[in-house]
Amino acid sequence: MTNASNEEEIMNEFSTPVGAGAQRNEDKRELFTPEMLEYYSHMRIDSADAPPPKSFRVGLLTINLNTVGRIVNAIANPASPCVVSALATLDPVDPSAVRDWVRSHKIGPEDREIVVESGEEGFRKIMAGSDVDAIYFSLPLERRNDFVTTALESGKHVLVHYPVSSSLPGFVSLFDKAHECGRHLQDSTTFIHHHRVTEFLGRVLGDQDSFPRIKRITANLNVRMSFLDTNVWKCNPDWPTQGCISTLARFCVMFGMLIFNRIEYKPKSAQVMKMKIDSSGLPIEATCVITFDPDCTLVIHCSYINTISVRQHVEVEAATRSASMINFVFPHHSLASYLLYEKTGKIITRGYSIDLAGGPPQDVMLWRSFAALSLATEVADAERGLGKEHVQCNMDECAVRESKELAQIEMQSFNIVLALMESLEQGCKEVALEPIEFERAW
Repeated sequence: MTNASNEEEIMNEFSTPVGAGAQRNEDKRELFTPEMLEYYSHMRIDSADAPPPKSFRVGLLTINLNTVGRIVNAIANPASPCVVSALATLDPVDPSAVRDWVRSHKIGPEDREIVVESGEEGFRKIMAGSDVDAIYFSLPLERRNDFVTTALESGKHVLVHYPVSSSLPGFVSLFDKAHECGRHLQDSTTFIHHHRVTEFLGRVLGDQDSFPRIKRITANLNVRMSFLDTNVWKCNPDWPTQGCISTLARFCVMFGMLIFNRIEYKPKSAQVMKMKIDSSGLPIEATCVITFDPDCTLVIHCSYINTISVRQHVEVEAATRSASMINFVFPHHSLASYLLYEKTGKIITRGYSIDLAGGPPQDVMLWRSFAALSLATEVADAERGLGKEHVQCNMDECAVRESKELAQIEMQSFNIVLALMESLEQGCKEVALEPIEFERAW
């Protein structure tokens, strides 16, 4: 645990004065639980120090141990701040077998045994208990619907498989519930948290004067089906089966929304322009166009191919400059690069990102982001509960804003994919997109 002087340093470091020259909040100690102080003390270690103890406690709720996806294994990585402190399965289970499984995967606490439950009653015990900070639902959508709201109302942060809900009203309702409860809700899409994506977005969005108004984004994602079976479908029991549009185009839509949401471009319409289908009637290749206001387009080409495992490239075009990147969704243990260049072809910036097997891959970055956003949301909720003037520290303020932005991106992306599927069903007609009302509870 942290000592008294270290606690004071943390509270001073993570608190900011109100207005120029104002005094720091003298009651800020009330905003920090012992768990928060412990967590923030870990964040302050030097990079040369040993990894801190894992302090963000996750309750894993699943059907059985065979349905746990790859994402859970990333908790074992030293760079992950998370630990599985409780586990419940819908199927009957031997608690000793579960604890052996957790130890073998190195995802549990080192100093105590985890809580093990089974059945729906076991789910409710874990959600209502004090052994976890967050719940990860590794469950099909139809099996978790009733539980997500219960977890949020029990004061737990929630991570779920994509999609968060089966309908847009369900999406909005759950995110409104999360805000009402002062808790963070997130889906388990991983690539948006990886450093190669965040660095690229920083280059494109960090200085709008040097990268003027965006006119077009073109995304190409071509994947061998055997690769998807191992890396996507096996990890997510909810992944839809409508072929390449809902499977691959969604990644491209979400990447586009990472940019468009930040610069406040609003989606107007979505259309499947052309496609190829297999013998079962599922699209295996498609070109889609999404229009935005002001005048801008997101063009997507996605397909199942058999030549190589993955081919992925995205290009962002502005008035006088462009930026491009390869490997924007699925990481490779190889070089991923991006370019920022003039329309004349002159290169302005060239960047490289190397994914190492031993480094923090995007699954681990998902857990790091989830823990950080959850803690920041909790601190902000504590401040609101005290009824004090908003004195949130800059770090938490940015994280809460990121949490809300991520919710908007997830809902907008889901809405666009629904429109593309509707376009497909209507013979590739253009489908108008209605604006989403986010601020009912925010």
